[in-house]
Amino acid sequence: EYTIKTEKPQYLNEEEINELIKKGEVKIFADIPKIWLGVPLTVHNRIIGVIVVKSHSDPKKYKKRDIDLLNFISGQIALVIGRRQYEDQIFEQRAKLKAVVESSQHIIWSIDRKDRLTSFNENYVQLVEENYGIVISQDEIKKRRLHRFLVSGPEYDHFIQYKYEQAFNGDVQHFETKSIDPNGKTIWRETYLSPIFLLDGKIDEVAGISHDITEKKLQELTVQESEEKFRSIFESLQDVFFRTDRAGDITMI
Repeated sequence: EYTIKTEKPQYLNEEEINELIKKGEVKIFADIPKIWLGVPLTVHNRIIGVIVVKSHSDPKKYKKRDIDLLNFISGQIALVIGRRQYEDQIFEQRAKLKAVVESSQHIIWSIDRKDRLTSFNENYVQLVEENYGIVISQDEIKKRRLHRFLVSGPEYDHFIQYKYEQAFNGDVQHFETKSIDPNGKTIWRETYLSPIFLLDGKIDEVAGISHDITEKKLQELTVQESEEKFRSIFESLQDVFFRTDRAGDITMI
């Protein structure tokens, strides 16, 4: 506790410890050692403990130069602890991200510059199985064997390839495509391709997210068809027809 409070290494003999006791700086709960060395254990600029060696029998067992060795050991232990904490944080973040991705109704995946899949969710797995009759697994990602599958019809192949190239250049891509499912139903999807930037600004992967917009698209097409029919009938009228607002400005003719 005294070492943590002072935030610096301590080299104390029995006499110095007794002096600290008299000053109320430390409390002793056992026999006083003949020699005591302690260095703070610092991880990410925060003291989390103390590395200690001591002797209750030999006051000359440790020299002051042993503080340097203890400091080195403390540094190595701190590196190991810090790395483990970092790995734990990464694991926790990945677990949270996976939970979010898997709970989504969207189809989510990512690829590298060689068109190989680097991640995907269960919705992507289901899509590939339904459309291609292929069952893929996360284990295959580690072997770098899986190449991306189209989530749209084959007629979009060159279009999608161009969109990926643009995404790898750093531009987010947004587009709509359609495909025919195994039951012959037309499926419209809205897709985003987003570059994944590394800390140095490089782009090694692109993430894709796609969702079904069939119902919305069919409504849009129905409205568009109705407008086209209206326009066709409107233009075929033999009469002069126009519409104005209250100010007399013509809004349709």
